[in-house]
Amino acid sequence: MSAALFAFGEQYGMYWLPANRLISVGHLLMTVGMLCWLYILVAFPLRRLWMPLGAAAAGAGTVAMNLPGGGVPLLGDVAFSITLIWLALEVCRRHGITLAGLGIAPPGSRTLAGRAEAWHVAYGTLVSCLTVGAGAALIGWAVTTVGLPTAQSSQQESLGLPGSLIEVMVRLLGTVVVEDLVVIAAATALLSAACRPAWEIYTVIIAIEVAIHAYFGLSAFSTAFYAAYRLYLYRRHGRLTPMLIGHAAWDSAVMTGWFLPSWLASAPAVLLLAGTWTTEQYLKRRGRKQQAVDAALGSPCAQRPSVSRL
Repeated sequence: MSAALFAFGEQYGMYWLPANRLISVGHLLMTVGMLCWLYILVAFPLRRLWMPLGAAAAGAGTVAMNLPGGGVPLLGDVAFSITLIWLALEVCRRHGITLAGLGIAPPGSRTLAGRAEAWHVAYGTLVSCLTVGAGAALIGWAVTTVGLPTAQSSQQESLGLPGSLIEVMVRLLGTVVVEDLVVIAAATALLSAACRPAWEIYTVIIAIEVAIHAYFGLSAFSTAFYAAYRLYLYRRHGRLTPMLIGHAAWDSAVMTGWFLPSWLASAPAVLLLAGTWTTEQYLKRRGRKQQAVDAALGSPCAQRPSVSRL
C-alpha cells in the first residue's frame, strides 16, 4: 500500500528520494510487529505446539526474505501474505468469529438455494471487477483530456510482467486472498463485532482498496464502486468462498487476455461473465421450481438457507 501511495505521489510531482529505502524499512518493521502479534496470539494460551513453532519459523523466513537490499522478493511477498492471512484468522478467532462466520462454507451452502446464492455472489464479484477496468479507462481518458499525468506503471508490471507465469500467478493469488479474506471479510467481521456503523465500515474498506490500487493514479478511484459492491455482497449474503473464486477467475481471464491478440483479449472475460450468469439463472429457475413443489407438498425445504448478516 505504501509503495502504491508513493507511486501515486510521484505521478503528480511529489518526489521522495529515499522512498524505496523508507518503504523497505517500513515494510520490515511492520512485518516484525505483525509476527510478534501473531506469536502472542498462538502462544498465549498455547493450544497446539506446532502453532508457535510455525509462527516463529514463518517470522524468520518472512524477515529474511524481506531484508532491504537482499532476500527474495517473490518468496518474501508469499511469506508476508501467508502471515497476514494467518494473523487475520487468529484475530477473528479471538473475537469468536469462525471460518463459517467469515463465509467459508456456512450452513446451508450445499443446498440448491445455497448454490444459487453462491453463483449470484460470484457473478456480482465479476461485475464489480469489470467496473474497475471500465472506470479506470473512463477516468484515464478524462485525465488525459485535461492534460494531467497518467499512471506510469501498469497492472501487468505490478504483477511482475514481463516475468515467469508462475511468478505472476503467485502474486495474483496472493492479491486476491488478501483483498477478499483480509480487507473485505476479516475487516468487516471485526468492525461489525465492534458494533461500528455501516457508513464507517464502507468508508474504511473503500479507503483501503483505493490506497492499494493507488499506482493506477487517479484511475484508482474506479475501485471505490468495486470495493463498495463487494462489501455489499458480503454483508448481504455472508459468502466469502464464491467471492474468492470469482475474483481469482476474473483476474485469470484478464491475464489470459494479455497473451492473446488484441481482438481476442476480451473474449475470456466475456465468456466467464456469460457462463456465470447462465449458471446463476439456471440454478434460480431450478430453485423456484423446487420451492413450488415443496410448497405444494408442505415441505419445510422451501425455506431459504440461513446465512450470516454482518
